[in-house]
Amino acid sequence: MNHQRTAIFFTILIVLGFTQFRTLFYSLYFLEKGGINYFIISTSITAAPFIPFFTVLFLIFFPWRMHRYLAVALAIGTGSAGMLFSLFAASLSGGGAYMVLVHGFTLSLAVSASILFTARRSTQPSSKGGWLLLIIAAATGLWSLVAGVAAAAQAQYIAGHQAFCIAAHTENDDAPLRSFAELRGLSFYTTLSGYKKYHHWYFHGLLIVNHSDGVKVYNWSPRRLRFDLVENPELFLKSPKSACVPRNNFWRSLSIL
Repeated sequence: MNHQRTAIFFTILIVLGFTQFRTLFYSLYFLEKGGINYFIISTSITAAPFIPFFTVLFLIFFPWRMHRYLAVALAIGTGSAGMLFSLFAASLSGGGAYMVLVHGFTLSLAVSASILFTARRSTQPSSKGGWLLLIIAAATGLWSLVAGVAAAAQAQYIAGHQAFCIAAHTENDDAPLRSFAELRGLSFYTTLSGYKKYHHWYFHGLLIVNHSDGVKVYNWSPRRLRFDLVENPELFLKSPKSACVPRNNFWRSLSIL
């Protein structure tokens, strides 16, 4: 029973830390508009963090188990496919390549872990390997949540009582955050190169504050978990100051997911 509770706790961390809720909501929108192909692809990727959670629940209520060698083969194949896809995505992500690799690799480990848990005989190495992979993925999910709290706390500390806003680097030049979930470590990073002619800046995330001595711009560092001051932001082709409009009640404008 303790192992079951631990597994459920770990899988919940994965769901909360990895799931791109906004993308999942958008996929439902495209389903309503008849874009079934986009819905299938988008949902398959964004719903992957739920696989370990539902697998553990299934194994708790049903005694079905897979042959150990088959489970190991499927886990290796699925994990390898996920990592190859992550490598391909990282090659297109410029400044966000490192975060894309971390995101994709650890999510692939989580899915592989859920497959290994279906193997017969929980004392076999396949199950122990599943626990190891699950712990790595859960630790990454926990880091993602902690990073979100750190970003919010640091933004509030830097801004103080001044008006501020936070924006992410997306396909749109001006993209203020719409939810607290977007501040998590596995959400608050860029996947754009920033070097193409239609990409004017390539920050992971921007904090814009109306200080008494003028507007200051800070760039989020996923590795250092901090906002760094951007020197001379007006020198960019398009000033990052236009990414969002500082406001006194910025937190109130955000939803949870």
